[in-house]
Amino acid sequence: SHAWFAQDVETRSDQYLEMTSPIAITGAGLLRFWHHYDTENDWDGGVVEISKNGGPWTDLGYAMFRHAYPDTLLENPDRDLGTVPAFNGDGGGYVETWVDLGGYAGSVVRIRFRLATDGLVDGLGWYVDDVRIHDHALIDNEACVTSAEGDQHCDSVKTAIIPSTTGGTPAIAVNPGSLAALQETNQTSTQILNIENTGSDNLIWGIQTDF
Repeated sequence: SHAWFAQDVETRSDQYLEMTSPIAITGAGLLRFWHHYDTENDWDGGVVEISKNGGPWTDLGYAMFRHAYPDTLLENPDRDLGTVPAFNGDGGGYVETWVDLGGYAGSVVRIRFRLATDGLVDGLGWYVDDVRIHDHALIDNEACVTSAEGDQHCDSVKTAIIPSTTGGTPAIAVNPGSLAALQETNQTSTQILNIENTGSDNLIWGIQTDF
């Protein structure tokens, strides 16, 4: 097995792993990649960026919903990345990060992985492997509660549907199709939404909840 690698060197550097050809996103796209990072904590770090329709590079941290940036780099004029959230420190082994590309539907995009280091302490670096972009791979759901006084609270979940690699076809059955409840003040209730895979292959999914 092989992976791309950027070394955390003991000098100022700005290293890139960049797509050479753009890819079209027509629906709710999903970027997935496995990676392992071990850098000088708080000072050297990596980010994932996107270019839309040949435009400037934009950080994708806001769209990560699985294994996102752990914290923010400290201010350092000797580093090409500013005081931004980034993968830094010891990630503890390989993890898979998921990024929602639904906001780029109808565009052609390029992705790049960027590691910035300063001129002091070094580290191991950043390994990136199994980079995949899936189109039409995300489902967004939202549930809202409205009080008699008109106050409203909503929660949303994001489900990622990963295409099969073995030739089978997963199929989703949801029961019931919707949930609703009327609650008095200080009362709680529990309702169950069943999600069943009735297809011929594994269904892999993940959920993000926004509060």
